[in-house]
Amino acid sequence: MNDTPTLKPKMFPVMVGPPGHKVYVPWELISPHEDQAKRNHCGQSFEELAERGGLSARETAAVMSGFSLFDRPRPAMRSDREAWDIIWRCAAEFHGSMGWADFQEAKPEGNDK
Repeated sequence: MNDTPTLKPKMFPVMVGPPGHKVYVPWELISPHEDQAKRNHCGQSFEELAERGGLSARETAAVMSGFSLFDRPRPAMRSDREAWDIIWRCAAEFHGSMGWADFQEAKPEGNDK
């Protein structure tokens, strides 16, 4: 019998669908992009953004792709599906391969707002 507690990875909330619905992405996936997030979101850190509920899929994809929300012209994401395609591509480049289980249902205490 193993009494070692399972550590839950730190997760970042991404708002999806109706208000209050979220998917959580591994913090280690998004944290390298904090400088871009601060540029896009008035200096707010990922900790601050997570406390406020996270980012939308399009905001997350923009941050992970290095796009500014203020520069013109900026790449247009026509849909949340396109944004998730960008997030998946970044995840594959970072981790090699990730499954949906690495994102969904990972709600550690303190990140479930």
